[in-house]
Parts: sequence; structure tokens; C-alpha cells
Amino acid sequence: MSSTARLATWCAETPDIWPEAAREAVRRAFVDTLATMLAGRQEECTVTARAAVSRWGSGPCFTAGGSRLAAPWAALVNGTAAHALDYDDVCEPALNHPSAALVPALLALAEEIGASMAACVDAYIIGYEVMARLGQAMNQVHYQRGWHTTLSLGSPAVAAACARLLRLDARRTAMAISLATSMAGGSKRQFGTMAKPLHAGLAAKNGMVAAQLAASGLEAIAEPLDGNWGYQEMMAGSTAPGLEAALAGLGGDCAVLQHGIWAKYYPCCASTHRPVDALLSLQVAPGAVERMETLVSEIAVANLRYLLPSGVAEARFSLPYCLAAALYDGPLTPASFTP
Repeated sequence: MSSTARLATWCAETPDIWPEAAREAVRRAFVDTLATMLAGRQEECTVTARAAVSRWGSGPCFTAGGSRLAAPWAALVNGTAAHALDYDDVCEPALNHPSAALVPALLALAEEIGASMAACVDAYIIGYEVMARLGQAMNQVHYQRGWHTTLSLGSPAVAAACARLLRLDARRTAMAISLATSMAGGSKRQFGTMAKPLHAGLAAKNGMVAAQLAASGLEAIAEPLDGNWGYQEMMAGSTAPGLEAALAGLGGDCAVLQHGIWAKYYPCCASTHRPVDALLSLQVAPGAVERMETLVSEIAVANLRYLLPSGVAEARFSLPYCLAAALYDGPLTPASFTP
């Protein structure tokens, strides 16, 4: 059985008998994501995205900010809002923001088809598993090449989650994943711009559309993940761990429990959090500091490239700014990034 077939079969056929600890973790992720959606609803990126897609008509689905849109556009707007402040949670193996993509897609699709919250929780667990497994197969090579994994890994993971919510069989689920790989992309060059939060919205929209297209019978290559010109080869290359190793434990403890869903304490790039925590733990007064030096990973250096940020979006990806704000104001909050 191919990698995609194996993954799709697990997505479609594994029973909805998750441990209560996993369900509770996902319920918390939904609450956290709704909070970040509401917090980001008036950010410029969200307002602009909402205005753009609203030109194509209204629909039945809620969006942060009040308007109702068709499900794919609601997913896009809400995903953008959820990621607007960079306050949303993290998946460690995928090195991305899982809930900002999964939750908006599942909520919009559930509203459209009348699915229950319990079904959304089940579908989230499926999508998170796919996201984590793809991350294990392709990172850190994939991430270090510059891919923004919230979109590049998020699109097929959301497709798997939406396929589960639609109750697609294994073959149709494989088609959904395959179609979503054709929509995957996103460069970390966009960090510090409005396009960065849009990536979460695009992942939510892409995955939902891929699942709906598959449900309608649209065909795609049966094995998109492995092989020549495959998703892994093109996006991570031959030095990545690979899908065979990543899928070895499929069917054991679910990724939600294995890896957790990491909520964020501060509304800025996760690469700033450990240095900020270290500074706060020292409890030094601003007047006692002449200079600060930090030792961080190469990934953090690449992510935090704005030494002199020119605006709020860049400040979220500026370690000098975040450390200075923490030194003077304490733990970082949305107010720390309010002009």
C-alpha cells in the first residue's frame, strides 16, 4: 500500500474512539482559536481579506467581524483572523500553526453541512495527525528551505480533516489529500507582512475546497506524496526523514497526545518566546541593562530577521523589539504591539 493510500485509509477508517484527554485538548484548541479569531477580526489583514471575498456574495457561514459568507471564504477570513496576531497555537513536528487552519475550516464546513461539535473534534484529531506525520517526514529540511508550513503542510492536513467530516471513504480521502498538495505553498519570506496570516486562511480554504472537490468526484494522482515529482521530493528532497519512517507508528497514540497542542503566551513569533521568558525570569530593571545578547538557533535567526522593524507586523518578528518591550512592559500582550 502506498504512503498516501495508507494515510488516507487510516483517516477514513480509524474509529472515533479517542481518549478523553485528546478530545479535551482539542476542545481547548477550539476555544483558544475562537479567541484569536475574535482578537484578530479588526486587524488590517482580516478586514482587507473579508472585503475582498465579500464581493463574491454572502453565504451561510459565520466570520469574525460579523458578515456571513460561503464556507470557503468564511474559512479564509477566519483563518486569517486567527493568525493575524501570531497568537495561535503551534504543532511541534510540523513547525506550524495547526488550529488557525483546521478550526476555521471545520467550523465553516460544519455550519454548511450541519455537523456536530463532536464530529469536528474527531476531524481535528485526524487533521492534526496528518499535519504532524507530514512534519515528521519532511522537517526540518522542509522548514529550513523556507516553506511556511502552516500553508505547505496545512493544506493537505485540512483536506484530510474535512474529508473526515464529510465521511469520505479512503479513496476519496486520498483524492482530497492529492488535490490539496496542488494547492500547497507559502514562503517564510512573507513573515512580517499581511500575507503571513493569510497563509493560515489559504490553508483552511484550500483543504476544504480539496475535500469538496474530491467528494464531488474530481480525480487526482493516487500517490501525490511519494515518488518522482512527489510532494515530499519537491518540498523536502531526499535528505528528509521520509514518509515510511513517519508513518511507522500510525495507529498508535494519536499525535494530539504524543506532541500536544502548544498554546502561545505571547502574540509574536514563537521563536521569540524562549528569549523573552529568559529575560523575564531575570527580573532586571530597564535602567540596569546596558546591552542584551541572546543565543538562539539558526531557524530563529532566519525567522526573526527584522532588527529595526518598520511596523507592527515586522515587530512580531523582531527579537530586539520583543526583548525591549518585555524589559519595559513585562509579559507581552496585544498592547505591546499597539502603536
